[in-house]
Order: sequence, then C-alpha cells, then structure tokens
Amino acid sequence: MSKAYKRESSTNRRVFSRRGGLLSKGAIKESFEIFFLFILGIATLTFINWLPQSLDWEVLFDETISDLLEGFSALFRAFLTIGGFLLSSALAFLGILLIIAALWRFIRLIYFLKFGSTKYKNIR
Repeated sequence: MSKAYKRESSTNRRVFSRRGGLLSKGAIKESFEIFFLFILGIATLTFINWLPQSLDWEVLFDETISDLLEGFSALFRAFLTIGGFLLSSALAFLGILLIIAALWRFIRLIYFLKFGSTKYKNIR
C-alpha cells in the first residue's frame, strides 16, 4: 500500500498555509465593510441635519415615551383579557369533564346495583 499511495510534496499541500500577497481576500473584504459603514454613518448624520430645525426634540421625545407607555398598557390589558378568557374556558372545560365523570360513575353504580358485584369488575 505504501507504493500505491504517493505522498504529495509540501509545496503542493497548502491546506493550512497562509496565502502570499500584499493584501489577502479577508483584508480587502474588511476594508470594503469599513468604507461602507463609514459612508452610511455620514449619510445618517447628513439626514438628521436635513430635518427641520424648528422640530422640538424634547416634545418629540416626551410624546414618543408617552405613546410607548400607552402601547405597553394596552398590550398588558390585552394579555389580561386573553388570560381571563383562557381561564374561564379552562374552568368550563373542567366543569364539563367533572359532569361527564360523575355521569359515568353513576351509570356504573346503577349497573352494579342491578347486576351484582361479579359483573361490575368486568366493566372498565
């Protein structure tokens, strides 16, 4: 097997070796990402500068926070409503299940009283 298997030379196997060159592919990719992030940051700041100067930021911030709190309170009320509905549905289901269980046991008791204890053990 050793003659059939020809080992490649170290120059042909470059699995873990670093590529040569001035800039690798990763450095070029990283530089493009840095450039685009820088341009997007400048564009965002330019957009904010173009907003009307008469805009009162404090009032805008207060209104935003009050709207956010109103939204959270509405969401909380909705969760309470859904919780109440689920709780009442579960209680109704439990009540129906208890009535069915009581009727089943009542039928078994009548059967036991009518036919005796030997046949009562076979009903299950």
